[in-house]
Amino acid sequence: MLERSDVWRWAFASISTGDRPPDLAGYEVSAREDIVGKVEAVVDSDNGRSCLVVKLRDSTAGKKRTVPVGVVDSIDHPNRRIIVRLTRGEIARAPDYHAGVFDDDDIRTRHEDYYLPYLRPRP
Repeated sequence: MLERSDVWRWAFASISTGDRPPDLAGYEVSAREDIVGKVEAVVDSDNGRSCLVVKLRDSTAGKKRTVPVGVVDSIDHPNRRIIVRLTRGEIARAPDYHAGVFDDDDIRTRHEDYYLPYLRPRP
């Protein structure tokens, strides 16, 4: 059974880099049908929550999304691409990224509510 906290955990163990987040800045983020943007940063909080800060590709306003790492299906390092299990529209409708308030309870809950349906059961 999935837990709310699974949204913030990598779905696979191969990403481990010890005490620091993986360097994925600049990687493209690919939804099920298209590239949606680029990773600006990987954010790891002290309480075990991790997410990607993604700048949307076709956004003239420079919109960013917090994409919890639990929705990452795979990482293609040779092509610098992260594949997520959402569509372009699902990412566009996701809650905005808010700098400096990653650990705010209301914002965390909003992201968990939105992304939890897209998780797969863990093996």
